[in-house]
Amino acid sequence: MSPATPPSKKLCALIALLVFGAFGIALSGGAGASGNPPIPYAGGDRAVSEDAAAWYYGDAYDEEGDSLTYSWAFPSGEVLDGQDVEYTFAEPGDYSVSLWVDDGTSNASDTITVTVLDVTAPDTLITDGDDRTINEDTLQAFDGTGSTDNVAIVSFRWLIEDAGFSASRSGDTISYTWVTPGTYQVSLFAADDAGNTGSDSLWVTVLDV
Repeated sequence: MSPATPPSKKLCALIALLVFGAFGIALSGGAGASGNPPIPYAGGDRAVSEDAAAWYYGDAYDEEGDSLTYSWAFPSGEVLDGQDVEYTFAEPGDYSVSLWVDDGTSNASDTITVTVLDVTAPDTLITDGDDRTINEDTLQAFDGTGSTDNVAIVSFRWLIEDAGFSASRSGDTISYTWVTPGTYQVSLFAADDAGNTGSDSLWVTVLDV
């Protein structure tokens, strides 16, 4: 996901002056000449994809015009120094990320929520999924329980070719009987809660006996 362009310092100052005190920006340390610590801006809540590097752009307003230092605190415990930093989340979920700004005598933080999106499709597997040759009128079992996902699989859908039509089944295990000889494809589609879908398939040759 492409990072948003950071706001100008003039815009940041205007926003900060309007909302300072109303949204509970955390302040600590002593006061500068005017008694005001810096006012940080971490860019607002955002969404990023798992396993994808994203940039975090910081800004701040300081009434005294002091030289400012920036650092970002991530939920892994890692702290990255710098006004703009790059970070990668490995797991989906909602996380708090804080920007800390220090003017030499006091510091303040602004915390945002980063929603990490699940973009990984399930690893879909038909157990014993080699192509099969069977006799007609023989019940066949199919097993998808070997499928995995980084979060959880919420649905299994099977598409079974037959003579002149396709049958649909749901569930991680199913059974089916062909009464007409031929060669047919069986496909399994596994989906997670984020809508990511993986698939696996095999061929079944049905003999005329």
